Amino acid sequence: MALACAGLTVSCVAEGELPAIDEDDGAGLDAVADVIADDPTPEPGLGDRGEEVAQAHAYLKRYGYFPNPALEHLPGWKPVFTEEPADPEVFDEVLAEAVVRFQEAHGLVADGTLNAETQRLMAVPRCGIPDYYETPHARKGGSNYNTSGSTWGSNQVRYRFRSFTGDLSQADTRAAIAEAFARWGGVTNLRFYEENDAEIEISFGAGNHGDNWPFNGAGGVLAHAWPPGDGILGDVHFDEDETWNLGGGAGLTDLRSVALHEIGHALGLNHSDDTDAVMYAFYNDPKPNLRYDDMLGIQWLYGDRQTLSWSSSGPLAGKHCVQIGEGSDPHTWEDNYFCSDQNIGAQWSMAGPIAGMRCTQIVEPLDPHAWSDNYLCVPTNSKWLFTWRNDGPAAGNSCVHWNEYADPYTWDDNFLCGVSLPWPW
Repeated sequence: MALACAGLTVSCVAEGELPAIDEDDGAGLDAVADVIADDPTPEPGLGDRGEEVAQAHAYLKRYGYFPNPALEHLPGWKPVFTEEPADPEVFDEVLAEAVVRFQEAHGLVADGTLNAETQRLMAVPRCGIPDYYETPHARKGGSNYNTSGSTWGSNQVRYRFRSFTGDLSQADTRAAIAEAFARWGGVTNLRFYEENDAEIEISFGAGNHGDNWPFNGAGGVLAHAWPPGDGILGDVHFDEDETWNLGGGAGLTDLRSVALHEIGHALGLNHSDDTDAVMYAFYNDPKPNLRYDDMLGIQWLYGDRQTLSWSSSGPLAGKHCVQIGEGSDPHTWEDNYFCSDQNIGAQWSMAGPIAGMRCTQIVEPLDPHAWSDNYLCVPTNSKWLFTWRNDGPAAGNSCVHWNEYADPYTWDDNFLCGVSLPWPW
């Protein structure tokens, strides 16, 4: 297996489990979120002392802002601050600056106070990956994504299951994980396969589940994953103390959304401070569809999709592109293109199928702007056979994600999938 590592903050460790850590490091943190969630306390000021200050300190230590032996074995991690406050129960300048960094990392107003909004966010279930920001940031425009500094050295990535949740059938679990992989593959040239010999291992476990990085019970850390690498690196673990389902709901956690997020880590992405992104650290509601920031991040690591691809910012250089749009739709459909490495003779129609061509209807039922008579057509003798989906990708590696994130009518869950292909995807 090939591995590419970049930057100084992500290291490659030897194959096998991580060294053991003391499960009591950061003891008392498990109940922090519950206490904060019950009743956000008045904002403590500089010099104030109290339990709410100690709880905030414990939370920030848990997620990487202060030295923490429980995190030292995680590849690439280093604390945001090299020294802790002198007294963890006193709200001093060091703790205030850590609060600022937390707020900046998660899209809050960065005022350095433990205001109600900050306390409530600390109570929200989230990914267990610590908030560390000392990695190289390579961004396009106003994007918010961060990368871990490592990638898989091949565009073919294999995964396997070590265990399953008892909340869903194995078939449903497999389908949810395969869909999450297919969504990342829909915007990159990555191809994913479930095989016994695999780079990424997926498992469900509770408490101290064998990786020396214990979960903390229901409602806290939902899952965690490692960046690409050998041994345990790249693996994805879900907390079996959560109640997993497909779709979320009161007391339930949507496996599709959390899997999409954690696989992003396993591919080399860190958390984004874009609250709309899949790679945002916190789980408020189901978020099963990639957003613009996620797409930019994964394409920075692995490049644009090859063979067949999509662009919502103009034609792609060196490719054969056909413009896609609906004239009556006002939501920025003037710069969207379906592209291919070779000329497949594709044409676009906004007035029904084109006579003498094989056409696939492109429709988004929730969009009221006349997306009912739009077709992508190829010559009748073409080996390309397409199907259209507006509810996520088909299983496998055959789908291209069509998106227009500026359109509010759910153009984030649409995929053109190949049925019969003339050359490998």
